[in-house]
Amino acid sequence: MQPTKWSTIAVTVVVSGVVAWAGLDLTASRAARFTQVPWTVPAALVVVAVVVVLLAWPVRQYVKGKRRQVDRLRAATVVALGKACTLAGSALSGLYGAVTLTLMAKVIDGAPGRWAWQAGAALLGAIVLTVGGRLTEWFCQLPPSEGPPETQPDGSHPQAA
Repeated sequence: MQPTKWSTIAVTVVVSGVVAWAGLDLTASRAARFTQVPWTVPAALVVVAVVVVLLAWPVRQYVKGKRRQVDRLRAATVVALGKACTLAGSALSGLYGAVTLTLMAKVIDGAPGRWAWQAGAALLGAIVLTVGGRLTEWFCQLPPSEGPPETQPDGSHPQAA
């Protein structure tokens, strides 16, 4: 599995931010009231990021040769979890970025500034989740194999002489 490209992360942030901003703009035009982002959101995002990186650490030790064995299924699961955190964190970064900008504009109009701070903290938590997921993918990346491929172009295996 290839690590998530930075361009994919950037596109996900932008697309989710635009969609979230459009939804927030539509909500604001109907005079609906915004709900605040609870403080548990950034805390939960950071905790998930730390847990995912800690799960990837034994795999990193194996890749570096400092550990003799690692369960392959667990390693594959950790890589998939890292990719999921990268993509979810980038989507949440766009969402909470749009919420933060919208609430900052409302603060100028006299709305509670505390809500903007909470949304900004959630944005930072989402960025930490993205970086933690991408770090996990990097930890689990195998070094390039050296030597010829083990299969022939027609898919058959070479015979040992």
